[in-house]
Amino acid sequence: GVVVHRPNGMCANFLKNILTNVYAWNIIFTDRRVSIQRGDRMTREEVANICKAMSDSNRLRIIEMLTQGEKCGCNLLEELQVTQPTLSHHMKVLGDCGLVSSYKDGKWQHYSINCEKFKEYKDYIAAITCCRNTTEDISEGCCETNCCSNNK
Repeated sequence: GVVVHRPNGMCANFLKNILTNVYAWNIIFTDRRVSIQRGDRMTREEVANICKAMSDSNRLRIIEMLTQGEKCGCNLLEELQVTQPTLSHHMKVLGDCGLVSSYKDGKWQHYSINCEKFKEYKDYIAAITCCRNTTEDISEGCCETNCCSNNK
């Protein structure tokens, strides 16, 4: 975390709203100091970027392959049967959104899932529900349409 001094006249609630809602940071105010720590939740923009990245079937397949462990670019090329520039493009998109990490070994890149980012994404998605009352047991159906019911 970092501590910053709030400029004179800056509204504490305004600053807190921006940092909390836009950057998902935890804000603690004490007198004229502000303690800022990165929150555990992702921003909507981060989630949207991951959703865009995973909306391509080849990138989704790459993520599925990487769930089995680190892969060399050459192995991904073989499995996907795409050109090297196409693979590079897909890996750049997955890397830019933070889902995939890489390192170079000789002439090949090695790729793996960024587990921390992936867990944050899964947690964000898991928190989304169609239920108005999240205390309801989803197996019983939680809303009028019973869209969550396992008894369909």
